[in-house]
Amino acid sequence: MGNKKWNFITSLSIILFIFFNSVPVQSSPKILAVTEDYPPNSIILSSGEFDGFLVELTNLIFEQAQLEKQIIITPWARAYKTAITTPNTLIFGIRKTKKREKQFKWAGAVFKNSQDPWSNKKDFKIEFLALKDKQFDVSALNDLKKYNVSSIRGDALTEMLLDKYHWPKKQVLQAADWEQSIQLMLHGRADFVAGYQGYFELYLQKTSNFDKLKSIYKISMPKTDYELHYAFNFQTSDSIVKKFTIAREQVMSDGRYDKLLNKWQKKLAL
Repeated sequence: MGNKKWNFITSLSIILFIFFNSVPVQSSPKILAVTEDYPPNSIILSSGEFDGFLVELTNLIFEQAQLEKQIIITPWARAYKTAITTPNTLIFGIRKTKKREKQFKWAGAVFKNSQDPWSNKKDFKIEFLALKDKQFDVSALNDLKKYNVSSIRGDALTEMLLDKYHWPKKQVLQAADWEQSIQLMLHGRADFVAGYQGYFELYLQKTSNFDKLKSIYKISMPKTDYELHYAFNFQTSDSIVKKFTIAREQVMSDGRYDKLLNKWQKKLAL
């Protein structure tokens, strides 16, 4: 499905959701749950349907909470903006940075014990990739700042590059999603593309670009900077957030989370 067509469909879905969810006769509003294409957590299949470990987990939590929902996978920048501006919207998984802490009502980590099952390394890292045929003189973080880097608009990683690592703003090219970010580098507008180690490989394995890239540099991140969470729009009622939070704890503790994780670990091992 082309990006323009996909963007139109997801935008229309959000508009229709907001329209019908604003009807006052509804006693319990349907929740719009938004996320991005972020394998293996959330995946857009060739059929246009959605799959992924967190998509399935979120469905289980909503069923346990007895709340209606509509899940939409859309570019992160749009998902983030929708979650900020639209009541009764849930976004997952989102990193709980200081900048974001007061923007949402937080409903718990998306992974049990906050342990990311797809990163088997002790340290979670920001990774910078470049084309294999390009040569760069990079031995320290400050060396990277001489070059242009592409990242995702509205993503915590982009916030960190600008606010924590003081990257020159004009040298951070902000894309709508992972694919556009990678394309900026492939077409020569960016020297590197920034992403999360481990997830980069899982994402790129779906494309034909995996063998064209090499890792240039990695930055370790503290655990508090990379934990993924569930978060509701701030205007969502506390009762809905509480229902979801209690249901999440139940699914995490009664064996359903572990069963689902085992299923996806086996699927990825094939």
